[in-house]
Amino acid sequence: GAPAMYRSYREGALIEISSTSTFADGIAIRRPGKLAFEIIRRYVDDIIIVDDEEIAGAILMLLERSKLVVEGAGAVGLASLIYRKTSLTGANTAVVLSGGNIDVNILSIIIERGLAKSGRYVRLRTTLTDLPGSLQKLLSVVAQTHANVISINHDRIKPGIPLKQAEVQLDLETRDQEHIREIVSTLKKSNYLPEII
Repeated sequence: GAPAMYRSYREGALIEISSTSTFADGIAIRRPGKLAFEIIRRYVDDIIIVDDEEIAGAILMLLERSKLVVEGAGAVGLASLIYRKTSLTGANTAVVLSGGNIDVNILSIIIERGLAKSGRYVRLRTTLTDLPGSLQKLLSVVAQTHANVISINHDRIKPGIPLKQAEVQLDLETRDQEHIREIVSTLKKSNYLPEII
């Protein structure tokens, strides 16, 4: 987090924090500026804290539903509403969405984690006999469930994997959590021991 302004506002004086830890770098300050603090103290009724997961959820919602790319600091207002950090029932409300200065690697992580949370992406691991055709059999079972294979990692040399065995990691596009349960169940019925990782 980066609660320097929040703490300063609450305590009525400029507070410096030792470090910040947030991807919302537009608000990642160790100490508020004097002018900004005075303006906020005079005109702002309250300051609400949201965490990085909530900010990421707001960014993903904006991207999916509105096709807007908004940086972390620009999405905090929406995050506070989505995650009900404040009650504005019956009030006319406007939320400022600002800035598109977000690192594409961070955006990629937000998208992938959001897909995983909603059940539209899953990473599974299982073992199989290390013989020709074994991987094809596993993939045939996965194909029966209509999951889309994004990537495969087939490892037979990792320490701890028994000889004549291979560990397979599959990244799959899925429909929802129910689809993931169906995939796991189908694999178990076919004598695999899938583990969601």
